[in-house]
Amino acid sequence: MLLLCPCAIHDASQFFKQASDLRFYTFLIAFTVAIFLGLGSAWIALERGYGLERRVNGVWYSYPDRGSPDAGPYARAQLAVAGRLIPGRAEGMVFYADMDSAGHALLRQCSYRIQGEFPQARFWSLNAQDEAGAVIRTAGLSPSFVSDHATYGENGTISLVIASRIVSGNWLGISGEGPMRLVLSLFDTPASANFGLAQSTMPTITRLTCAGDRQ
Repeated sequence: MLLLCPCAIHDASQFFKQASDLRFYTFLIAFTVAIFLGLGSAWIALERGYGLERRVNGVWYSYPDRGSPDAGPYARAQLAVAGRLIPGRAEGMVFYADMDSAGHALLRQCSYRIQGEFPQARFWSLNAQDEAGAVIRTAGLSPSFVSDHATYGENGTISLVIASRIVSGNWLGISGEGPMRLVLSLFDTPASANFGLAQSTMPTITRLTCAGDRQ
């Protein structure tokens, strides 16, 4: 009969306990990493529009399926998180721009000129948003420039200045510093159809001046 020293039994017990603890902590670390990776990837998808069909037209882009009955889970989640109402295809289309026609990021401390033809629409509005998606407001002024106030050229084009200082003519006021995004909302427009979206003519965005530029 094999007799084991009590110390050997104690050592074996300690070994198995340590092995069990190691497996537990390994599982806990793997589980925690998986949770963070899952939440991180979901946040990136919601924040950057991954999982959505993105249509690009010049410096402008849109997500045609947002607000439609065919919107996927990512599109629905984005709207739920942001708490925004996006017109469906039957109502209109929303275009975004976060860089100018030269490929530079749009900045609140700079002024810009939007020049050219807007897509056909019964009504449209243009506003600027900060990094968090909040509309940039200027004290005492409407945060959006709307088509009812627009003055068009003889050929149907529009020239609109976005700046912190008041400019005569078509002007959208902004304030502050940092990145911004332009949001052009079209209502009752042919651009809401796939063919109309492909044929839409979008205006250019040209940087004029920035705070700190030498005169």
